[in-house]
Amino acid sequence: MEPAFWHARWQENRIGFHLPEANPLLIRYWPVMQVAPGSNILVPLCGKSLDMLWLLDQGYRVTGVEISRIAVEAFFAENRPFSPRTGWSPSSNRPMASPAIAAMNS
Repeated sequence: MEPAFWHARWQENRIGFHLPEANPLLIRYWPVMQVAPGSNILVPLCGKSLDMLWLLDQGYRVTGVEISRIAVEAFFAENRPFSPRTGWSPSSNRPMASPAIAAMNS
């Protein structure tokens, strides 16, 4: 899919794919993965997924990557007191938020 598709979905608030809680299948099957607490977890195309907060609560370091700035801003607005830490995105040569979510410029 093209980036414009996702930008339009977030702009129009057509985000029926977003869950109001962490994904129940993630919660159910994560222990099978046997990932050591403290490990770095990447959540691509994260939107404003509460999976990231659940993973943080389990003791992981979480980085989300998202194409929509709207999704990134909504995540932080809805999940205070979390705030992005600044980092650098080598792929776009622009500042980014990490961990939690980085908005990729397209």
